[in-house]
Amino acid sequence: MIHDLGAHYPHAIGHDDQEAEPMPIEECGNLLILAAAYVRATGDTDWTSQYMEVFQKYADYLVDNSLDITNQLSSNDAAGPLANETNLAIKAAVGLKAFGEMSGDEFYSRIGEGHANIFFQQGLGTDNDQTHFVLEYPDWPDTWKTPYNLFPDVLLCLETFSDAAYQMGSRFFTSVRGEYGVPLDNRQDWAKSDWNMWLAGTFETSTRDEFVDDLWSFMTNGKHNWPFSDRYVATSAHGNEPGVPILCRARPTVGGHFALLALKGPRSIQSLSCRRGGVSGPVVQVLDRQQYLVGNHIEEL
Repeated sequence: MIHDLGAHYPHAIGHDDQEAEPMPIEECGNLLILAAAYVRATGDTDWTSQYMEVFQKYADYLVDNSLDITNQLSSNDAAGPLANETNLAIKAAVGLKAFGEMSGDEFYSRIGEGHANIFFQQGLGTDNDQTHFVLEYPDWPDTWKTPYNLFPDVLLCLETFSDAAYQMGSRFFTSVRGEYGVPLDNRQDWAKSDWNMWLAGTFETSTRDEFVDDLWSFMTNGKHNWPFSDRYVATSAHGNEPGVPILCRARPTVGGHFALLALKGPRSIQSLSCRRGGVSGPVVQVLDRQQYLVGNHIEEL
């Protein structure tokens, strides 16, 4: 699986120039999570059964390569490659749990849960005091990155990570907000609005609402005059002007802004997932009724 469909729009023929970006953990995890989400949303197991051997190859890659992660890109390629990026390790653990459920093979579910235990309960992916997930493990306790890859775990009620991991995030990220929200990681002034809404979907209500309010503040601050930018300066901590957009204009990634709606919207994937599994999962009071946030307001669906 490749990061994008190539430069031949409208023909989605991929890359014939050998320049596809190297992000194997990201894309293996994505494929497995997307396939599991498709089954949850449609009930169609024929398609996944047809390609189960292919999916298993991706899952086996994650089993073998998602603890000691080689230097590679994540979906946030603008931030550059890292080895042992915690957010990628989270994606792999969730992807393995998704494949285990989709295939019915508990081996992969146990591996995913085991990796989650290593990164959270055993602390490989957290700082020494277990206040937050770090950007890169094992020797960077003062770093952090928004662990948005937790969102599929919540959306699909997989319970790869424990409630305590989500409570940890709710406490930590309210403490690192900039003028217009939380940057992608501690090295940057810029934020990714779509990933922040993914992350907001894993939080307790008060922290979730802070993230929504911060995005609303950016949207309405009068500092930009182009279509919605999903990348913008959230803080002046590194000397940049907060509240201004960067590069990106009206990209499809803004679909991530609907993360909260996906959790509790009508016929949502999560409502199907939790009803089938009989477990509410680690979502912490997203919305009590079928509602969605518009700016600072709550309106009925």
